[in-house]
Formats: sequence, C-alpha cells, structure tokens
Amino acid sequence: GYRGTGSDVTDLKLREQEVTLARQRLLEAIETISEGFALYHDQDRLILCNSHYRKLMRHDAGSSVEIGDKFESIVRRAIRNGLIPAAQEDPEKWVRERVAKHRDPGEPVVFERSDGTWYQISEKKTRDGGVVVIYSEITNIKRHEAELEATNQRFRDVAEVSADWLYEMDENLRFTFVSDRFFEILPVAREALIGRTRQEFAGKALEAPHWQAHY
Repeated sequence: GYRGTGSDVTDLKLREQEVTLARQRLLEAIETISEGFALYHDQDRLILCNSHYRKLMRHDAGSSVEIGDKFESIVRRAIRNGLIPAAQEDPEKWVRERVAKHRDPGEPVVFERSDGTWYQISEKKTRDGGVVVIYSEITNIKRHEAELEATNQRFRDVAEVSADWLYEMDENLRFTFVSDRFFEILPVAREALIGRTRQEFAGKALEAPHWQAHY
C-alpha cells in the first residue's frame, strides 16, 4: 500500500527568500564602498567580505582569500609573501600581537605594505563575538604627514643655525616652539616657556607701553 503526508511550507519558503534577499542586498551594499570590508565569526573564520577585501588579501595567483579561512592563517600568508615589512624581523611576535589586537579591538592599526601603500585597519566587535574589519587606504595622508614633518624639520634647522632666536605660538598665543638660541642667551628653563603665553611667562613686565603696543 501507500501512505503519505503533506505540509504547507509557504511561510518557511517566504522566510528563506527574505533571508536570501537580505543577504544579497547586504553584499551589494558592501560592494559599493571603497574600503575593504570583512566579517569574522566568533571562531575567527571569515564569513563575509567584499571584492576589495579579497583584492587586498590576494597575495598571489594561488592564495586568494576564501570564506571559512581563519584570520591568523590570512595574516601568516601575508607575511610569507612579504607584504608586511614590519613583520619580517620577528614574524611570530608580529602575528601574536596582530591576532591579539584583532580579537580585542581598540585603536585602529596602521601599517605599511611592501608596495609602499599605507592602510588603517578599524575593527569592532559584534554582539555575537564576531569582528568587523574595515581596511582604509591612507597613503596620501601619510605622504602629506611626511612632507609636513620635512617642512617642520627644515624650519627647525634654519632656526637652530640662526644668530637670532625664533619662536612659534598657537592660536591662543601660547609658545609651541622656541629655538635653542633663546635659551643660550637667557637663563630660562624651556619648560617655563613652552605651553605658556607671554603674559604668563613675563607677568607685569608686559604692562610697559611698548609691550602693550606690541601685544
């Protein structure tokens, strides 16, 4: 003989379709951002990422990132392929510190790749113990920082070889820089001047008319 049963699974199928649609919308959304985006679950395996993240993590033709890869294995692969110059001196120490920061995220991690590009990695914990990772390229920012530091160093070099003394003040007229020549001429401690205004430093001496006019 024959016996069978039938069940209405319309609601189940509708929910499955909603989940599929929601996931598809999420994937399309993270594909539109310029940063590398990845999501790791509480066991530190990759469960979601965009193509930009895959491109960043693709070390060579045979080592592309796959869903299910552990974060530590991805980091070790990057080091083996020479993508992280800072890790070459002590790879194991670098891996330990990087994985620890990944599992307990705090301040963003900034590092330079072997091709000279700089990235800032921002990581946040999810409510279920996973980690969201965002890679942002900051090469231009680092380049501008280096140019600014070089300019400041040139200013300091000129200041130190000058027969006169030079100083800088911030927007509140507090001393931020005073060349060494000043302290060679006057017996004043540097910490007594830096961070203070001229009025705080000189007191009533600035009540003279010529100082008031200068101010």
